[in-house]
Order: sequence, then C-alpha cells, then structure tokens
Amino acid sequence: MDAPLREPVLLTPLDNFVPQVGQYTRKILFFSNPGNDRDAIARHMRNAFARMMDAIPWIAGTVTDIKHEHQHGRLAIAAPWKTLDDLLTVNHLNYLNYAELKAQHFPIQSLLEEELWPQSQRTARPTLQAQINFIQSGIILAARAAHSVTDGTGLLTILNVWAAYCRGEDGSLLLGPDSLDRGRLMSGPAAKLGDSTLYTELPPSRKQAPGKGLTHTLSKSCEWVSTRMRTGLVRILRTFSDLITYRSIRMALRARKAIDEGPRQTEVFFFSAARLRELKEAVTSSGNADEKRASKAWISTHDAVISLLWCCITQSWNDGSYFDRDSNPDPLRRLLWQIALRTTRPISVLRFYVDCRRFVKDPPLRSYLGNIVLPIALGGAFGDVGSTLDAVARYAYAIRRKFHEVDESLLMHSVGAFAAVPDITRIRLSRGAFPESRISVNSLAAMNHYGTDWGREVGGRPERVRVAPFSVYPLCLVLPKIDAKDGWREEECGLEVVVSLQRAHMGKLRRDPLFQSWAEWRCS
Repeated sequence: MDAPLREPVLLTPLDNFVPQVGQYTRKILFFSNPGNDRDAIARHMRNAFARMMDAIPWIAGTVTDIKHEHQHGRLAIAAPWKTLDDLLTVNHLNYLNYAELKAQHFPIQSLLEEELWPQSQRTARPTLQAQINFIQSGIILAARAAHSVTDGTGLLTILNVWAAYCRGEDGSLLLGPDSLDRGRLMSGPAAKLGDSTLYTELPPSRKQAPGKGLTHTLSKSCEWVSTRMRTGLVRILRTFSDLITYRSIRMALRARKAIDEGPRQTEVFFFSAARLRELKEAVTSSGNADEKRASKAWISTHDAVISLLWCCITQSWNDGSYFDRDSNPDPLRRLLWQIALRTTRPISVLRFYVDCRRFVKDPPLRSYLGNIVLPIALGGAFGDVGSTLDAVARYAYAIRRKFHEVDESLLMHSVGAFAAVPDITRIRLSRGAFPESRISVNSLAAMNHYGTDWGREVGGRPERVRVAPFSVYPLCLVLPKIDAKDGWREEECGLEVVVSLQRAHMGKLRRDPLFQSWAEWRCS
C-alpha cells in the first residue's frame, strides 16, 4: 500500500504546547485470545487499520516543523506520509503467558519497552503507531500517538474507530464534523501569556533564522543580550538584598535537591468500588463545615481520590525529613531555594489536567481529535497537606473549586495567549516557587476503554489497560474505570492508579495507615 500524497495539516497553538507533558500518549490493551491462526487475526486487524487510515487521513502523516506567517516554531502533520506497513507492525512474544500475566494483575515491569512498541528512528515523529503483540493465549495491543496531534481522549476515539472496523462496522460513524477540523482552536481573543501564573516564556535564543539579513541578526542579538542582562541584574540585586537581610549566609548556602529525586519505583494500586463509595462518604462528612458551606461546592469520588493521593504522598515527603537535607552541590540553586524558604512557607504543589471538550458549546467539540486539555495547579503548605481525613476533605473541595474555574472562556483565552507569543517553542509551564515539591496527577477514569468491543477475532473487550513507563516524575495516573455496566463483577469494579515515586517515598506511602485503609497494592 503506497503512501498517499496530502496537504499539510497545521496544528493548533494548544497542540504545540501540550507535548511538554510527554512526546507520546500511549495505551497498552490486553486481550484474551486463544485463537491459533495468528496470521488471520493480524490480517483482519490490518484491514481494519487501513480503513481507519481512510477515515482519518492525517494518521499517515509525520509531525514536522512548518513555516508560519505569524509564529515561529509551529508544527504540522505533513510528509513523509507513511504506509500501513510503517504504522502497524506485528510481533510474537511467546515467552509471555496471558493467564500468568492476569494472575499477577498485568504488571508493567514484565513488559520490555523495546519489544512492545514499534521501532522507529529517533528523529522520526510519526502521528500514530501500533504493534500487535501475540503472546500465549492472548494479545497485547500497544498504540501510541504523537501528543502534539492528539490527547488521551482523542486516542481513545481513534482506537474506537479501529475497533468498530474490527467488528465489521463503519467506524467513520463515530466521527463528527468537529473531529478533523482544528480551525476552531487556531486562534482566540487577544490575551497575554503573563495573565496566567501557570505559564512562562523563555528568553529568546541566540540562534537566528537563516536569510534574515545582517540588520535582523544584529537586532535579535541585541535583544537577546539585553534580555539576559536585565534578567541577570534583577537576580543579582534580589540575591544581594536577601543576603543582607539574612543573619547567617551559611544558612542561605545549604544544599537542596528535588524532593522526589533518586531511584524510581512504579506501583499499581486498586480502589474497589465499595471502598470508593466509603471514601467519598467519609470525605464529604469530614472537614470544616463553614468552609464547605462557603465553597458552595460538591465533591466527586474522583476529587476524593486525587486529594487522598496528594495528601498521602506529601506526607511521605514530610516523613523523609526532606527539609533537613544538604545534598545539592549547585551554589545558585542552594541560594535560590533558601530565599524561597525564607520568603514563603514551603508548599506542596499539585498539578492536574482537565479535558475541556465538555465546556465548548455552539458548536460542541465532543468528538474532537486534537488536544483540548488545560493544566491546573493547586498549592498547600506542607504542614496542611497531610495524611489525615480532614486534610483530604479540605483539599478535595479545593480541587473541585479549581475544576469550576475552567470553562470555554479560559480555554479560548489560553489559545489566544499561546497564539500571541512570537516563538511558541519558548512557552513553558511555570515551575513556581517550589518546583522541587510538585506532583502531577492525570486521570483516564472517564476514558471507557473497557466498554469497547473489538470483535470476536481480536478477543472482545480488553481485560486490562496499562500505560508505558513515565517520563515525568513524580506522577500518579488514574486508569480507566472498571465498571459493572461493561460486564465486570461487583468485586472486580473500581479504579486502578499507577504511582511513580522515589523508592524510599514509595515505601512510606505503602505503609501509610490512611492510604492503606482505602487502597490495596496490585503489582509493579
């Protein structure tokens, strides 16, 4: 099957920004499949994939830089256009047994990255790749999409289209008029990036675009030098002022390192449906009654789980006596850390992401395949974010209030701010005063992978969803909800959560009495 020739598809400002979260959004689906004719199964899935490529043409493209009239660094889906053989591969991992993996709750550590995923050149950025991995009595389907092209919900829709074709149905019916059209999010109202504390703009680079001429080069060089000098002078003056205030310069030079730095450990925990109901009831009935009335907010089970994770992980950091360590040899970082400690209370920062599809109206973007997620940050003093039910309740309501701040206006304001920056590659998430004590929590709970039937040939509905090892630490990822409406027994229903922490902190989390009372360990 030859690669088609198509026009480039320009990506939105939000598409350009989101890859900071990760270069790829990746899903691993486990199917029970005792079928012996692997060639027939692979052929069936390949035919369905080819039809999906026809329904979503840009799947065959490559993410590449493109010259844009108003903004440097914009990305597009363009040539080289890939063939079916480039995008879908087949592998045989006969040393893995499906029954054994299921008995161990499908551990992530048992899967080798280089075997599970399609092999591609480091410089290549394909829009979508998938690999069918046959194991004894089962299939492991690994799919990844460039994060600059789609988010987790978008990848779910793409996989659902593929699954429909595997069932013998028309997958294009799952797509709407909004699915492939990115025009709605190409621009927004006039806005400044500095209006939000969540984002920052890096100073301009000394590298100049070719063909601009000597005058342009000198102008940009002067701009770069001026920006660097101003930044450096402000930093020196602030540092000098702070040092004069301190009675002990020795205290200002104490070493610090990232709070969760060191050998990593990734574990999967399970919250049963019964325990989730009890957790929500306990959190709802706890906390300060006046604060709850003032907030005029309700909380969801999801809010309670995120708050519990944040509070218990922060407690594990506190138990590690982090603020008494001296281990970072960088003098400037030591100094800045101490300045931050003396000018504000140490805080633990929670960052999570909100799918904004449901906020967009007239017309809606329910089946939109591009990126439409926004980050949200919430901070709390280390002494307050602790492993107590009152703390979990307090911050569960705070999380819900943060969710209520997100709407279509905020989304379009962010799009406008991103589009107004001359060089979009210079936009970064703000690190804040205490970047060392930040944790990211993302949720796939609403992504109903378990409700998708892939057809008899593939193995019906997936029995488990897993994700690839993380590139962002520390991180918690709430996996898709296991629900009775998808055919699961009551005792099987609930939420699985992947947690990645520094090894010592993971040990403290697993021994935390509050965390133990709601979550049970499943696998590594």
